[in-house]
Order: sequence, then C-alpha cells, then structure tokens
Amino acid sequence: MLKSLKSLLLVCLYKRLNTRRNSQNNAKNHTFISLKHLCALLILMSFVSAAGNIEHVNIGRIAVNDQSTNSQQKAGKLALKQVFIKLSGNIDVVNENEISKAIDNYEQFLIASSFIQQGQNLVFEASFNQAKVQSLLVASGRNVWASLRPSAVIWLAIENSENQKNIVYRSSFNDMAQNIDSKAFARGVEVVIPLGDLNDAMNVSVYDVWNQFISKLQDQSVRYNTDYLISATVEQISESLATEKIPRDATHKLDYVITSADFRRPKSVETGRVFGRSEEAVVIELVDIYANVLAEQFTLNTQSETGSQSIRAAISGIDSLADYVNMLALIKSVPSVKNIKLIKQKNDIALVEIDQKTSIAQLKSILLLDKRLSLDTTFQQAEISFRWQGE
Repeated sequence: MLKSLKSLLLVCLYKRLNTRRNSQNNAKNHTFISLKHLCALLILMSFVSAAGNIEHVNIGRIAVNDQSTNSQQKAGKLALKQVFIKLSGNIDVVNENEISKAIDNYEQFLIASSFIQQGQNLVFEASFNQAKVQSLLVASGRNVWASLRPSAVIWLAIENSENQKNIVYRSSFNDMAQNIDSKAFARGVEVVIPLGDLNDAMNVSVYDVWNQFISKLQDQSVRYNTDYLISATVEQISESLATEKIPRDATHKLDYVITSADFRRPKSVETGRVFGRSEEAVVIELVDIYANVLAEQFTLNTQSETGSQSIRAAISGIDSLADYVNMLALIKSVPSVKNIKLIKQKNDIALVEIDQKTSIAQLKSILLLDKRLSLDTTFQQAEISFRWQGE
C-alpha cells in the first residue's frame, strides 16, 4: 500500500513537471509550491512507522578508520557483539563465557560482510546467522527477542548554553538525528525523529515538549503512527541539583517520559533522569533505556517453567494463498514457536495449531505488534483468535 502511494505521488510529480514546463512565471511558482507539498508528503511517508519486523536484527555495523585486515577483525567481533545484544535485548549478555568465546570466533557466525560509506564515516557491515546466534543464547539460558518490535517517536527539547530551547527535528539537528539512528540500529529498535515541517511547527511548540504536555504530543504523534512516545528534555546541570547524587564528570541531565503514543491504548508510564558528559551522551543513554523497557516486556524467557504446549489459534480474513503464507511466516518468526500446522480452513477462517513454549498472553502480545493482526473475539473454538488485515 505504501509503495503504491509513493508510486502514485511520483507519477503526479512527473505529470506536473511536464504540464507546467512552458507556463508563465506565476504558474511556475504555483507549480513549485505544489511540488514542495508533494515532496514533503513523500518524505513524511518514508518516516511513517508502525510496530513490525526489524529486518536488521542479525546485522552489525561498526565505524572503522580503514579497510585493513586488522580493522576488519576488530570490527567483526564488535559487530557480532552488537547482534547478540540485539537478539537478547541485554547489553550484559556478551559477558557470558560461551558467548564471549563465540564473539572471538565471529567468522563461524558470519554470512557476509562489506565496507559501506555512511555520510563521512566508513562502516564495516556484517550479516550473521540469526538462528545460530539464537541457539547459543538459548543454550546459555538467555532470553531471545523476536524481530517483531514496537516503534517510538521521540519528542526531544534541548536547552543550550544561552538558555535557548529547541526541539530536535530531523530537518534541523542532523548530527543528533544520526546519533539517535545509529544507536537505535545498534539496539535493534526503531525510533522516529519528527520531521519539523510546517505541520509539526503549527501544532507543537517547544514549550509543549519542554513541559512534557503528553496529551498534546500524543495528538501530534498520530501522524507518525508509532506505538510508543518518548518525551525528553536536556539541559546543563545547574546549582539547583546540588542535593542529587550527580556523577563527578557529568555536565548535562535528561528527564524523560516513555508512554503510549495513543491515549486510547494505555501503557505503563516510565519516567526517569540520567546524567552524562554531553547532550549526545544522555540522548544515547535514553535510547538504551527505551530498548531495555521493550526488552523487559517482549523478550522470551527460554528457561521459563512453561513447557512446550500446543494451542489453537483462529485467524479470519485469510482470503488468498498469499495471506496464508504471510500469516504462517509471521507466526513462525516468534522464537518460541516450534511448529505450526493448518487444522482446517472454512471460508476465510484458518484454524491452526501452534507448538510453542511461552505463555499464551505473551505470544498474543508479540503477534499483535504486527499491524496486520488484530484481536477477533467472535471465534470460540480456539484459545486465541485474530483478524488478518492483509498487506
């Protein structure tokens, strides 16, 4: 659907350019404005997000100085370390003895690698065998995190040394945006940075973000279609904080709220404060905190006392072979699912049996992260039932 809309807009752009090419100056100006609006819409669509499959959970990226063998060896180990953290949701997992040994021998897990250019940085990118990494996590008694993960929009305001407050928009804080993107990639989460276009400017003021008016931010976050909302403020440490325990080398503090992006879908609210040596340091730590919040809720405990069990699930809206194949692929993507088979198909309802090892509640919460599924309570012959929305 999204690709179709983009294609349609590109066709509109092409036609507009050709039909207006020989118009008078005032018509050209009118065309220019229309084209700007269409381009802005295309840009916005590229940032539209939703909970779904994080496709890079088995990919590590590490900045390097050169393409030497020594740099590649060091970067390869760091890249696999990154993947272990992504797939477990735990930054301490790399201290596990067997996992540490595996990282030292990263080539055993390596599928492909290359050097790529990201802006001014040379980056080593490596893809690893996801099933093999997950198997070692299970063998080490560590949790495993499925690739289905929520997304979040971050509303961040920073006060500079002149006491000026600004919202971090992708259009105006490019370096900060890249730092957030890089950290989110390293943790295997999706964090959307607001565009900062006319729509955002008209509906959200810097004081809405600074004072963390969550309901106002939730209203504006609808356009970004995320599951979570992160609101945060960054400022230099002042004398008024003298009573708090502040790290000796800290110069900045960040206050945050993590909650649902949709007021109609209440989630628990996480709040807190972090200190760091720079604006970038506290913002990067915030991404870590957000990833940890998700991991605590959605990682699968491979050592759970819940034994393997077969449950029946009914999925309505299965109207084609493509629907059936995509539905099976979605359910199989959950690490706790060992097997799935079709029991019967009646009209558009598929009754399937899922062999898996986690609670029904957790399986349901993970599957519902995919926007193609919604709860369907009309079917009574299964433990859980969903409605398939299709692509």
